[in-house]
Amino acid sequence: MIDKNYIHPKRFKWNINNNISPSMLSFWQKNGFLIIDNFYSVDECEGLKNRAELLIENHSPENEIPYSLNNYDMKNESFKFSANNIVFFHEDNNCKELQSISKNEGENIKEIGHAIHDLDPTFSNFSRKKSLAILLTSLGIEMPLLAKSTYILKHSDNDKYSYYNQDSSILYTEPESCIGCTISLENETIENGCLWTFSQGHLEPLKKRYVCNNNNFESSYLNNTDFPEPNVILQSYVGTLLIQHGRLPCIFKMKDKKLSQHSYKINIIDGRAIYLKDNIINREPSFKFSGFFNTK
Repeated sequence: MIDKNYIHPKRFKWNINNNISPSMLSFWQKNGFLIIDNFYSVDECEGLKNRAELLIENHSPENEIPYSLNNYDMKNESFKFSANNIVFFHEDNNCKELQSISKNEGENIKEIGHAIHDLDPTFSNFSRKKSLAILLTSLGIEMPLLAKSTYILKHSDNDKYSYYNQDSSILYTEPESCIGCTISLENETIENGCLWTFSQGHLEPLKKRYVCNNNNFESSYLNNTDFPEPNVILQSYVGTLLIQHGRLPCIFKMKDKKLSQHSYKINIIDGRAIYLKDNIINREPSFKFSGFFNTK
């Protein structure tokens, strides 16, 4: 039984004329997120899932890195490597209950990232949808650059909440410009671990940054106050696009361990802003962040 005090926010549909409506813009400014159903077609989502499965089946162990579900491993250079490659993150050995979209039970992949949007043609085309570019510019991101991408395979977590995450903690710019674009490739419900947040969470201060200091990854804490308990349910369905402000704290909770959940997330920054060199996602000089192609 879901608490009656939980909020099911307003949902939107994308205008066939590729225009953002005044009500969408007002909702975004007040709440720091938008839920837009059917932004991607079922066929587009199924095609991306199939491509991810093929990549997992054929990936090299050299591109596989252990990764904890509840804690970034800052002792290795996984993010430095993944910023410039397609990396397959698997759960560490302490997690026994694993799922994978691979038919090989030994794979145990939980994420693919973080340059897949630039290095794989299928993911590049999916990521650079014309209507997404139009939406982002309508929200004030005049020079949208695709900085990070993650194919996510969510796993059970013993019915406990994961930690809150603010996207700007990883992709920090001055002024702040990071936006998260999460596309549901399967239904994301309360049962299989949809995202949650709390009312006007984007107005919260940024709590920390993940930074690279002398080749060591560490957390730089900016504010030690606690976030409120989540009360806004961000349920999504196949093809739904969730746009998140970079400061919006999001968290998920898994209810049914038998239900899988795949999604794909693209993080956008504004090319007009200054991208800090100590961010943990940093490209090689010859491999810069790029924007959308043929969007006019």
